[in-house]
Amino acid sequence: MPGLKGESSRDQVKPGLQERRLVRSTVETPLYLYENKDLAPKVAGPFAVGTLFVVLDEKAQHGFRRVGVLGGMQGYVYGRYLELTGDGYARTTGSGVSFRYRPKPETAETPVMMLPKGTRVRVLSPVDGRKLSESWVKVLSDHEVGAFVPTSLIEEAGKLLAVDPKAAKLPSLIDRIPDESLHAGAKAQIAAQEARWREAQERIAEERRQRALLNTWKQKQRSLFAEFRQLQKVVLKGAERKQGAEVKAYLPVLEDAKKRANELLTELDGIELATESQKTQAKKLLDSLNEIELRMEAVIALIEPVKPIESEPQPAALRTLSPKRRFALVGWLQYRPGSNGPSAYRLAKGGKTVAWLDVEGDRYDLLEFVGMEIGIRGEGMDLAGHGAQLFKISRMVVLTGKR
Repeated sequence: MPGLKGESSRDQVKPGLQERRLVRSTVETPLYLYENKDLAPKVAGPFAVGTLFVVLDEKAQHGFRRVGVLGGMQGYVYGRYLELTGDGYARTTGSGVSFRYRPKPETAETPVMMLPKGTRVRVLSPVDGRKLSESWVKVLSDHEVGAFVPTSLIEEAGKLLAVDPKAAKLPSLIDRIPDESLHAGAKAQIAAQEARWREAQERIAEERRQRALLNTWKQKQRSLFAEFRQLQKVVLKGAERKQGAEVKAYLPVLEDAKKRANELLTELDGIELATESQKTQAKKLLDSLNEIELRMEAVIALIEPVKPIESEPQPAALRTLSPKRRFALVGWLQYRPGSNGPSAYRLAKGGKTVAWLDVEGDRYDLLEFVGMEIGIRGEGMDLAGHGAQLFKISRMVVLTGKR
């Protein structure tokens, strides 16, 4: 960043249109560029034998020469001093912006180069626009950004011709290399950097798409959670005022909310940026809606009277029947693991086993309702030697909380 110790005007990048010499690596072992002449730290590489470099400083210093990479060098610029131009490029906005080989450097660490205001770089890392000012952005510079290489590891290769800055159309880097024998290698080197940039743009576009999906998902979840809170209020109000009909009117709303909760849970599987915490929240919301359904059914069952069957003569005093007559069986749910019965769960009433219990599918986790009075519907099956039926629950309503 501008203003940090070790940054001076002598490191300012020069315009990239003047004539430059080209050199290439001569060693089979990987070659690196270094921040200084002490072979530390490495700021770019490794580069293969034959890699072309542009000489940025004709004066060798202690056996080292400053060079730039033909096709550009990767590094980092602090986002506060960048303006995204929307085409995969960014432009520096400060008068002397640090180009660094790694993000989050030490304060006293000398930058690789200083970029003048308006320098155009290619963006290689995803950037959330709202956090740009707080981010280190990975970029690809042009060949005018460079570092030091031992002169013993490079050899003369050719030259890069100067360009008239007033020309209507600037030539490509390849057109500026007069030695055609270098064209194939130069094209491959430049193409490799172009490929990295285009791959980065694809990653950036995909992350942007994923982030948009996640933001939409969050909005849906907030809306659904608001509906859940409303349903909670409906149940409490209905129970207090004994208004079963009002609660019943919200059953379609609940069914729609459960459907959307399931959809939200499924959508998370297709969002790579989704966290385990968000998946857990989605599951909890669905579980909460299922719990609300049980409470709504309990309020309706206990408040709404059951009309007698017209074909049966009813005494005047029994025209309104107990709501518990809605169920096949009513009793207290008990859990007896290791018992001799056909199930660890049983329905008890008056100290006696009314039925052994099982559940169709995974609609209910009976362990959550142990100790509660429940009303159940379903199908019973007689079992020899057990004195009670095995009852498979298809529908269950909590009538009374734990004793």
